[in-house]
Amino acid sequence: MPSDAQSSAPPSVLPFLVIDDFLPPDIQRHIWLYFQVENFARVDVSSPTGQWAWHDGAALRGPTIGYRAKWHAKYPTGTAVDALMENIVRQEERFRPVLGKYDSDWNDFSASPALYPSGAGLSWHRDAENNAGSFVYYVHPAWNVEWGGELLLGDPAQMAIPAALGPFFNPAPPDLNDDGASWLNTHLENERASETLLASGTGAFVMPKPNRLVVIRGGLPHKIAKVTLVAGAHMRASITGFFKRTAGKPTR
Repeated sequence: MPSDAQSSAPPSVLPFLVIDDFLPPDIQRHIWLYFQVENFARVDVSSPTGQWAWHDGAALRGPTIGYRAKWHAKYPTGTAVDALMENIVRQEERFRPVLGKYDSDWNDFSASPALYPSGAGLSWHRDAENNAGSFVYYVHPAWNVEWGGELLLGDPAQMAIPAALGPFFNPAPPDLNDDGASWLNTHLENERASETLLASGTGAFVMPKPNRLVVIRGGLPHKIAKVTLVAGAHMRASITGFFKRTAGKPTR
């Protein structure tokens, strides 16, 4: 049976949830085989000024699948990802302490396969305000604690960081307002982001244990630690997605 691996604190205290053995082993294996045949593109080529900074390395990403609304594709796809999406809906009650109720607080979600080779990670950020939260499911069949790739999660108090600082905690200077920019990525300078996050400088981490699902409340700063050289040819294989907030629902 799946097990909740969250700490002993009450569910309402921590803005994330960890569930081990989320899928039956045969479904996890099927998804791992799906990764062998899916097409992936390097994110530093497909979105060089987007979510990934230049120093995040050469992560790879596959097509984004929407459950209700179409992104690159729409459920059902006829692939193994369908089983993961079906289990997320089937088990949504377990996510309520973090996300709220399906069809009330959130009403759609996405799923994107991703591969992180040695040297790849993802800088500190928080998700868009229209997301009730996000998830990551670890697909790889084995992982070693020295291979890196941990999910780093900020202090829950950092959810109070003003929205005006943007997803990278790096608001655009006033002289860029005329160009329509309200925030900047941190790939060239991150002094404001560093100062903001270091004010607390604490948080939690979750290792990328196979067949583990992590659900994160919207607004919580998070980061993917780089996969280490020790990992060699082993890639951090995951499916990530966003839970879309129901229109008119306030941020949590």
